[in-house]
Amino acid sequence: MQKKGHSKASVKQIHRRRRMVLLGLMLVTLVLGGINVLKTQHTLGETNDALQTAQVTLKQTKAKRSVLQVQVDQLKNDDYLEKLVRQKYFVAKPGEVLFNIPDTANQISKN
Repeated sequence: MQKKGHSKASVKQIHRRRRMVLLGLMLVTLVLGGINVLKTQHTLGETNDALQTAQVTLKQTKAKRSVLQVQVDQLKNDDYLEKLVRQKYFVAKPGEVLFNIPDTANQISKN
C-alpha cells in the first residue's frame, strides 16, 4: 500500500523534514519579533527620558517667562520706572543730593 513509490520510512522522513522547517521558521519569526520588541522598548525609554527633560525645561522656561512678565508689567508703571532709573543710574531730582554708601558700611566687622 504505497503511494507513488514512497515507503513509510521516506514519508516519515518527509514529514519530519517539514516539521523541522516549520519549527525553524517559527523560531526565526519569534526571534525577529523579540528583537523588534526590545528595540521598541529601548526607543520608548529614550523618548520618555527626552520627554521628561523637555518638561523640566518647559517648567523652567515658564517660570522665567513669568518673572520677565512681572518685570515688563513693572516697567509700565511710572513710579517703579522712576525708582529704578534713580537707583541704577544715580539720577537725582532737582535740588536733591545723592550719597553713595558702600555695601560694606552696612555690615558689622568681626575684628
